[in-house]
Amino acid sequence: MSGKTVLILGSYAPSLVHFRGELIAAIAQRGHRVVAAAPQISAEIAEQLRDRGAEPRELSLVNASLNPFAMLQSFRDVRRLIRDVGPDVLIAYTINFPISP
Repeated sequence: MSGKTVLILGSYAPSLVHFRGELIAAIAQRGHRVVAAAPQISAEIAEQLRDRGAEPRELSLVNASLNPFAMLQSFRDVRRLIRDVGPDVLIAYTINFPISP
């Protein structure tokens, strides 16, 4: 497939479909690979993402904890996902995402 790889990270799986579904479909329709990742993606949400042209990925994310070890593990999981997918574009939306410069 020609085009870019777009990784969309969210903190709540249903929001990928309900709030980013049209964006995901539009990107995929333009010939780009879309990978959508969030914690606890149900089979129903995964199917809806695939219907829009995205590849669903489960992401272990703890974004409401004060435990520094949990946040570190989330950071490692996100970093591992980014390395695995190799996105050209990253769209991350959440209040507290464990990615910092």
